[in-house]
Amino acid sequence: LQEREKAENDVHGICDGDIETPEMLDRCVAELGGYLEENKRGTAFELAEALDRSYTSNFDLRAMFVRAERYHSAEAAQRMIRFFECKRDLFGVGRLTKDITLDDLDVDDMEALESGGLQLCPAKDSA
Repeated sequence: LQEREKAENDVHGICDGDIETPEMLDRCVAELGGYLEENKRGTAFELAEALDRSYTSNFDLRAMFVRAERYHSAEAAQRMIRFFECKRDLFGVGRLTKDITLDDLDVDDMEALESGGLQLCPAKDSA
């Protein structure tokens, strides 16, 4: 029964772990920085850092990855490195340290977006 409940919580994005505190988030983001330093060599993250360190070291950006991995800093570092790899592959080096907007999409991308296969919600959900 506990496994089923945990699986349902995972599907709905409900974390049954620690409640986030500012101190905990600061610690996890600092740990993330250490893991990034250890693993960045030769990655798109390293390139992005060379282009604009303020973008890659932004606390809110790093906190987003920490939260996505439920405060596991090593996993958050790997996710962040993969994110920059994908971003470089999809949008090129020129957009590596920029937030992607609809203006960055080409005609084919916009047609795919407007086809209805993907729906953007006007607000965040409660999870």
